[in-house]
Amino acid sequence: MPSPAEASRVTVLDGFVFLDELVLLVVLAISGASIDAPVVARVVLAVALVAVAGVVWGLWLAPRAPHPIAYPYSLAAKLGVFAVAAVVFVAAGHSLGAVVFFVVSAALVAASERVRHRLAG
Repeated sequence: MPSPAEASRVTVLDGFVFLDELVLLVVLAISGASIDAPVVARVVLAVALVAVAGVVWGLWLAPRAPHPIAYPYSLAAKLGVFAVAAVVFVAAGHSLGAVVFFVVSAALVAASERVRHRLAG
């Protein structure tokens, strides 16, 4: 079992995962802002997509979430959030970006969850 110092250590992988989570929010904002609608509707959708993702991530998926989902369900839930974002990105007309985003995100999330699960158990 890892010591508390080992368990709380931030790694390079953690840094990339955090950046990827920020990219998730950017992808959702761009997707909402890219729809064919009046400016107000685009802004509202962009803000709503980011807010919903932030709340879901903060409550259930973040490393220090108040109601964390247990592994392996956390992996499935995180992949689901990234998949939904990729689908929304495709719907907004950014197909290639969506594929790259999802492939990179899935690899980072899978690696991170595997390391986190191995350290916890």
